[in-house]
Amino acid sequence: MSDKTQRREPRINISLPVTLKLPDGELAYEIANASHRGVFIACSDPLPLRKLVRFSTKLGRDEDPLQMLGLVAHTVNLVEARESGRDAGMGVQLYSVGRETRARWREFISEEYEKDPSARALARAQNLPRVSLHLRSMEQLQTFAGRDLKSGNIFVRTSNLHPIDADVACAVVHPSSAQTFEIAARVTALKEAPRRERGMRLAFEEFDAETRAQFEAFVRGDQPATG
Repeated sequence: MSDKTQRREPRINISLPVTLKLPDGELAYEIANASHRGVFIACSDPLPLRKLVRFSTKLGRDEDPLQMLGLVAHTVNLVEARESGRDAGMGVQLYSVGRETRARWREFISEEYEKDPSARALARAQNLPRVSLHLRSMEQLQTFAGRDLKSGNIFVRTSNLHPIDADVACAVVHPSSAQTFEIAARVTALKEAPRRERGMRLAFEEFDAETRAQFEAFVRGDQPATG
């Protein structure tokens, strides 16, 4: 699986001005890439992980700025940037934006996807069959995060089977918050009988750094930092 397909959504390279609104003033940076759910802001001094940040960006010269709210999901400092050849900055997951803002942002990103054949194909590939994985306790979630993902596979009991080699989205349900985290997976084996043990074995591949950070925050059930 490529780096792009490990993402919950493909990101596209883009250049948008962005203004961070901090308690002690405003800072002007640039959005370097984006998806429906998040942005990567290029900057030399990223904010701390899980920091809630307000920012604004303009999608067009004559449009009103979009007022956005996001959670810092991962960071790349200057040393890491030099070692990896990436831009320094921070990945921000969009958080609790209004209906109108969300609609404008999704429309803009969808239009950008259509301009890029590879991104368009990846975006359309996100419409995968969904397999829910309900974990009943934090202990089970920790086992899944520490053992099953590391081993790269898990057996999921479900009556809704998909063919071997089919791509699916495994929706992990948090036992405390009931939030879900979707992970791309592939069906490697089926068990059709007995009925009470009916299910599929799913195979995962290793997360990229950004998805790993998002998943770890999901497991912890972290609330966004404020201030």
